[in-house]
Amino acid sequence: MSTSTFEQQLLWRASRWRSLSEAHPNSIAPASTIRSLGIYSGFRGVWVDKQHTASTAVPSGITIGVRHDGSSYADRLSDTGLIYKFPETERKGHDELEIEATRTAMRLGLPIFVVSGHKDAPTREVRLAYVEACNDEAKEFLLAFVPQPILGPMRLALASPESAPEWLARRIASQTNERRFAFKVMERYGPRCAVCEISARPLLASAHLRPKFANGTDEPENGLVLCANHHLALDFGLWRVHPNEGRVTARSGVDLTSIGVTRRNLSLLRAYPSDESLEWLWKLNFKHVQSAMRPRPATRAQDLITAVPPDR
Repeated sequence: MSTSTFEQQLLWRASRWRSLSEAHPNSIAPASTIRSLGIYSGFRGVWVDKQHTASTAVPSGITIGVRHDGSSYADRLSDTGLIYKFPETERKGHDELEIEATRTAMRLGLPIFVVSGHKDAPTREVRLAYVEACNDEAKEFLLAFVPQPILGPMRLALASPESAPEWLARRIASQTNERRFAFKVMERYGPRCAVCEISARPLLASAHLRPKFANGTDEPENGLVLCANHHLALDFGLWRVHPNEGRVTARSGVDLTSIGVTRRNLSLLRAYPSDESLEWLWKLNFKHVQSAMRPRPATRAQDLITAVPPDR
């Protein structure tokens, strides 16, 4: 792709976002308007429009928009970003082209449009996003929502196949993205539970070891990939990790086999979590992690009932 073509793509996307925002300040627009602007078309998850984005240099084209209707289990959405699962359909050739087209948008630092809502809904919400990173092992992209196109060099600047250009990555990283922690933890440890053999992506979560409400950070070493069962068991204090040995230890009266723990030493993981985070959990003993929250006076009888742990 030539620099002039890159500039044309950047300016075209910026102009479409400006037109949409001026006509619909809340970014909720009729589906017909979205189609007329060329932001999205069809029913597939990824909109490329090869006629206008493909070239000899990028035969797969460049992704313009992706659809998020909330039905895909692996799409992790927040107000600031989205973990977008690679398309996986029976049309493998098309899937590969769409993945490459989205990767090209990331490498070039071009914004894309995220269209939310059911495919049959009369209106859709549209957000502007940049593809921040790619995890081939977990088969997902990390998208960061932005209010406006980010100004950068008006030139072609290819990045690595796994991340956005350096100038853009710095700008995006300075903005909050609630999904970044989940993406980075999965990238650090791989898509498999740290303490059992479960690797089915919909059952896995990126769990904080030291929760945010207890001054934990969003650095990936403060997390582990855990299945839903072992995430809950960790929160309830059924198991802990010895900070010096990496050995998984059960609470008194609990057998590791009975709760499905089959991987019993974190030193066997390809990366090791934060010593500080493991030490914090160990000092908490086998209490519920919610006990680390600052206590408050009970004002009603209901306040004495143990609450469901907050989102971690």
